[in-house]
This record gives sequence, structure tokens and C-alpha cells, in this order.
Amino acid sequence: METEEPFSELEKECAQYVAGYVANRFSSKYPHLISHTDNSQQSNSWTQCISKGNLKTPSYSLEKAIEQLEVDFNAFHGDSLLKTPNIIKNLTH
Repeated sequence: METEEPFSELEKECAQYVAGYVANRFSSKYPHLISHTDNSQQSNSWTQCISKGNLKTPSYSLEKAIEQLEVDFNAFHGDSLLKTPNIIKNLTH
């Protein structure tokens, strides 16, 4: 059974850019968030195209965590944001 991708191609590039910022921001405490693989295979990504050397590529595990977060967020909220009272309390139960 094939699973549906949580992001379109454009959304995936945007999520990678934001995840790269998060990885860079917390890299001193969590160095495993940054991808340390050869960037030649990722040279076609939007993040690598606009980078002047300081943008980071998130690790595979961080990218997968972001994808899972998107799936869970959409499952919880559907097509629009829930605006019910005590949303965090409902989320944790």
C-alpha cells in the first residue's frame, strides 16, 4: 500500500529550509540535526541554490520528524485550524 506524501514538492523544499534553520539554531546542543552527507546529491535543492554557505541541510531523521509532524497536525486539525477552547489540554489527552 502506497502512502501519500505529506508535502507537495514546493512544500517539501520550504519545510527543508525551515528545518535547516532549526538544525542550525540548535546545532551546538544537538549536532545530529544537521546532515553531514555529501551535498552533491542535494545540490538541486532550493536550500542549496540560495545558500551562500551558511544554510544547513537538516538530517534525514529531522526531515522525517517534520513530515510526521505535518501528518499528525493535519490529522488533528483537518483542513482548517481548530479554534476550540483548551486546545493544548485536548491535544495531550
